[in-house]
Order: sequence, then C-alpha cells, then structure tokens
Amino acid sequence: MAVFAASFLILGLFVYIQATSYLLRELQNAIEAQGASAVEIFREDGLQVLVADLQARAGANADADAVFLLVDEQCDALYGTLSRQPQSAEFRARCSDLLAQGDWFDFELGPEASRLSSQLVLARLVRLNEDYGLLYGAAMGELDILEEILLGTLIWGFFLMIGLGTGASWLVSRNISARLEKLNRTSRAIRRGHLARRMPVANTHDEFDQLAVNLNEMLDHIGVLMDAVKNVSNAIAHDLRTPLTRLMTDLEELRVLLPRDAELDSYIERSIEDAAGILQTFNALLRIAQIESGARRRDFEEMDLGHVATDVVEFYWPLAEEKGIVLRSKIGQTSRLRGDQDLVSQAMSNLVDNAVKYTPAGGTVTVGLEQGGQGPRFFVSDSGPGIPPSEYENVFDRFYRLDAHRDSEGSGLGLSVVAAVAKLHGAVVRLSSNDPGLDVSVDFHASV
Repeated sequence: MAVFAASFLILGLFVYIQATSYLLRELQNAIEAQGASAVEIFREDGLQVLVADLQARAGANADADAVFLLVDEQCDALYGTLSRQPQSAEFRARCSDLLAQGDWFDFELGPEASRLSSQLVLARLVRLNEDYGLLYGAAMGELDILEEILLGTLIWGFFLMIGLGTGASWLVSRNISARLEKLNRTSRAIRRGHLARRMPVANTHDEFDQLAVNLNEMLDHIGVLMDAVKNVSNAIAHDLRTPLTRLMTDLEELRVLLPRDAELDSYIERSIEDAAGILQTFNALLRIAQIESGARRRDFEEMDLGHVATDVVEFYWPLAEEKGIVLRSKIGQTSRLRGDQDLVSQAMSNLVDNAVKYTPAGGTVTVGLEQGGQGPRFFVSDSGPGIPPSEYENVFDRFYRLDAHRDSEGSGLGLSVVAAVAKLHGAVVRLSSNDPGLDVSVDFHASV
C-alpha cells in the first residue's frame, strides 16, 4: 500500500504539474495574441487610436477577464479596463522595474475589481515609447478553478485509493490468512498423530493448491514408508515369537535334564531371561500394532476409571515400599468411561511403573484421578530425574530411550503403548516438569 500510494502521488503530481503548465501556456498565448493586436494598433495608427480602442474595450467588456492598461513613466493608469482601479505601492514598484524588461508578472487587485473572475492577474508590460507603456493580461480565475479541480481530484482520488486499497488488501489478506490457517490447522493435527489427515485443496489451481498437493503427496509417501516399516517390524515380531517361545521351553527342559551345575544353571537362567525380554518386546510391538489398527475398539464397554486406577496403585504399592518410595493416591470421585479396560489398565501401569522405576529411594510418586475440563484426567507425578522438555515429543517413539537410561531394563516401548491406547480412546497425553521430576497426564475427552 505504501509503494502504491507513493506511486499514485508521484503520478498525480506529474499530471497536475503538466496540466497546470499547459493551461498556463494557453493563457499566456491568448494574452500574447490580444496584446500583440494592441501594440500593432499603436505602431500603425498612433496613440489616439490606441486610447480609443482601450476605451472601447473597457466599455464593451467583450472579454470579462481581459486586462488592458495604458500607463505613463510613473506607472500611473491613464486608460484601459483598470483605469479607475487604485494602484498599490507594490504594483507601482514592480511596474517601474518591469517597464523596461517586458517580462511576465502577476499582481493582486483590490476588492473593487468585481468584474474579474479573480483578483490575481497575470500580465505583461511592454514599453510603447519613452512616455508610455502598455500592460496587457487576464485574470487567472479559470486557471485557479481548474487548478483547484485538479488538486481536489488528486486529494480525493488519493484517499479513495487508500480506502479501496485498504479494503482490497484486507480481503486478500483475510483470504490468504484463512487458507494458511487451514494448512496450519491440518499440520498441527498431523503433528499430534492424526496421520490420515491431508491438506485441504480448494481446486483453484493456484500456488496454495500446488503446495497442498505437494504436501499431500509427501505425506502419502511418508505414510507408505511408515506402514512398510511397521509391517516389517510386526511381521518379524509375529514370526519370531513362536521360535522364541520354543527356545525358552527347550532351555527349561535342558535345565531339568542336565546335571546340576551352578555355572551352567547361571548361563541357562540368563539365556531364559534374555529370551523372555525379547519375547516381551515382540509382544509389545504386536500389541501396539493391534491397538493402532483399531481392532480393539469393538471390545469397548463402560468401565469405572477410579476402580482401574485403584487396582494399579495397589499392585505397585509393595514395589514402591520395597524401594523406599512413598506412593500416594489421589483418586477422586468415580469417573465412567467407555473403552477397553485391559488397555487402559496397561497404559496406567506403564506410567506408574516408569515413575517407580526411575524415582530414587526416599522419593515420592503421586497417582491421581480427577475431573478435568472435558472429562476425567489421570496423572502420575514423581520426584525422579525427569525428562528434558526438548525430549517430550521423542519419548513416545518406539524404542526411543534417553541416553541416561540406555543401560536400564526395558524395551523403550512403554510410552509408545500409552500413546497408542490414548489415541484409541480419544485421549491426549501431556508431559510437564514437576520440578523436580516429571508429571504425566492423560486427559480423556470421551467421558460417559
């Protein structure tokens, strides 16, 4: 708008200057033509004929704005259209200076010059002989009117352009902002895990549609790659679960059949534990795949979240007491929810298990259930080392583990299961600092 307004002003001023310059030249040409005829009369017929002509011009008033005046050496008016007009001292001074030059000048008349359209006169003064000079010119009323019209048109056009430009800019920016907000809203939904969402296309074939189409194609390609990775991991987990189970059975039989030996028993026991850990990881992968497929949605039924949370707290109470951790329960009123009770219990257990696992002795773990803004809210707070805010988004990825916890037990799938269960139930998982420690909350929106 600033560039456009400046361009409009420059163009308008150029037109204004050119138009007024042209009108001024036309007025000067008209004055020159009338003045040349008067000078020609003086040179050919003498002073008496010129005086008679000037008196006739003043009496007939043929041109209301024409100004003719015969002056003497002292610039006193003798004959002409302004012979009765008192001359000011400024006029006399300028007249004396210009009498010998014959140049253009302008002067202002008094209010007595009522017959003219303007009190401002553009004139030229030429010397006829040693005793007389002739002033000829015209009132600048029409020129002033045209200048006012041009200037008014320029000013009103500028403000009209500002108004229309501002309105058009607002409409354009509103349209662009609305389309950008749709793209941003969709991208935020995809970032929160709704990977099936796609950018809206308005079918206008403009740059926004091209951007949306390119993003959708990219998301489709990413979705294909992610599905391929998930299918491979799920297939591996499914195919290796049976051999691992058979391996654990064989190791158990081998421990019974072989002679008792402490070192051999230690190797066999460690092998069984490793196989059990691998099998547990594969089962967790298959469980996540089953949850993400939505197959467990058909098992939804009404359940009591307070009862489920209480059972989880009672289950981990002995473990917390053994580690010297205070496990507090803040489970409030009963909250009803429609969902899969086993999966919800598994998600709650994973959160409490992580809190008890990483909280040092003497610490505190608080498990609570309260009514949130849109439904029940389950939360677990601990006084452990916590998680850096920069890692909040990453900890829900499969097999992701913090550098400080890579040597600890676990597969890195606990929070992945929590995220999958929350998504299945329309819940939102949030992490925040407990200073010290971590606060994890699950907001269930589909309350019954």
